[in-house]
Amino acid sequence: MALTTLDGKRIWFDMSIIPMHQASRQQSILILCSDITQRKQNALKLEQLTQDNFEERMLQKKRQASQIVECQEEERKRIAKDIHDGIGQMLTALRFNIESIDLANKEKSVEKISYLKDLTADLIKGVRTATFNLTPPELSDHGIFPALQKMTVELSKLTGKTILFENKSDTNIRLDSLAETNIYRVTQEAVNNAIKYAQANYILVTINFKEAILSIVIDDDGKGFNTNILNDVPKNNSEGGMGLFFMKEHISYINGRLFIHSEPGKGTRVTINYKSEQKTILNGTE
Repeated sequence: MALTTLDGKRIWFDMSIIPMHQASRQQSILILCSDITQRKQNALKLEQLTQDNFEERMLQKKRQASQIVECQEEERKRIAKDIHDGIGQMLTALRFNIESIDLANKEKSVEKISYLKDLTADLIKGVRTATFNLTPPELSDHGIFPALQKMTVELSKLTGKTILFENKSDTNIRLDSLAETNIYRVTQEAVNNAIKYAQANYILVTINFKEAILSIVIDDDGKGFNTNILNDVPKNNSEGGMGLFFMKEHISYINGRLFIHSEPGKGTRVTINYKSEQKTILNGTE
């Protein structure tokens, strides 16, 4: 019960009414009152904090969802740019060279046909690279372990870099599709950054699973960088900065953790940790 005193102060108290049984017909009662103002104020503060925390979490989820959409749009733009600048230009060159072949000039024609063969090979490679950057079927069919192994093999073929995969777990696991997709994208981004920006020649992707913690480590022998810049990376300062922003947002979205350690001239290590109630598959059988 709440009352307002004469000086305008609001107080709460707990009242108990206890009947006192007597032999006479008159009934007596005992009224006990306890001042619970402090307890009530604390409860109201806790309720307000809980409400504020809930609203803050909801706003954070909305911001994360919005940022994930922005990342996806940026990713689509990058793929479109790669197709336009790479495949598109090669197709234009292919058409131009085919149209310029003069069969009357046999020597020049042989040279152009040889060039067209190389150009076609590069074009096929570009198409494979662009399509590979989309979600691989191994991810949905077999899970994160086979998908990452396939990624390292294909990227090694496409780039000529030494990209290795090491599985330190004897257990294959399946996570929910959202977690698998985001973990795959973050790992893919880390490997692509090592190839494109760190100019690494050797990249090792190590995966392990212990005590419900999935850990993925990407090591490279690239040029490295000063990690102090990570605190000031705007999401749109460059493709590299956008990539780091992309990685942070995607791993944060699934409540995972991302660690980046690097030194100039000493390569980079990216570590992804994720804990989840997973569906475990032992030795290929459920």
